[in-house]
Amino acid sequence: MPLDTNNGSVVLELSKVTGSSIVVNIKIYSHRGELLSNLNFILPPHALQHIISDQILEINKFGSAVVNSSSPSSPTAVSMHYNRASDSSIKHIDATPAREPFGNVL
Repeated sequence: MPLDTNNGSVVLELSKVTGSSIVVNIKIYSHRGELLSNLNFILPPHALQHIISDQILEINKFGSAVVNSSSPSSPTAVSMHYNRASDSSIKHIDATPAREPFGNVL
């Protein structure tokens, strides 16, 4: 999923809507492809987890997140981009849902 902290914040939102726990791995990369964070945790049934990526990616940077789990159909993941005005109020919000990769290697 794309991450962009220019003019705002990015929060990764993961949710688990079924009745079983899963193991989740999130890797956050810089725009240069450098691994910045490798997070592992258990997402309980019917849970929602927020990961504020600003501290990991830093302000005014681009990057990406890769989400893997122990269940092929879970969790759902969205990167929420909060674009802020100079007074820190929210100008607009964009949501980018995670998608399964096509399998192409660049």
